[in-house]
Amino acid sequence: MIATYEDWYDGLDDDLREEARLCLHTGTYSRRLLNSLRAAAIPVPRRERGLDDPGKAQAGDPLGANVQTFLRERLVLPRREVALLR
Repeated sequence: MIATYEDWYDGLDDDLREEARLCLHTGTYSRRLLNSLRAAAIPVPRRERGLDDPGKAQAGDPLGANVQTFLRERLVLPRREVALLR
């Protein structure tokens, strides 16, 4: 069991990372991405279940909000660097 999306993403190979990028672009789950998320078994709070629960989503369904937000932050938004104070 993987505890976070960060841990899940760090364990992906280049092909699956590209698949995640494509899923973010299309806004839908792919079968490979769902299988990867299901294998990771990231806990989903009860109130956030639905499309954010990979066990219930199907390939072609819209990405869940948590997955979509994580991928957008990781793949699209620039990383903020902390300025060093002198």
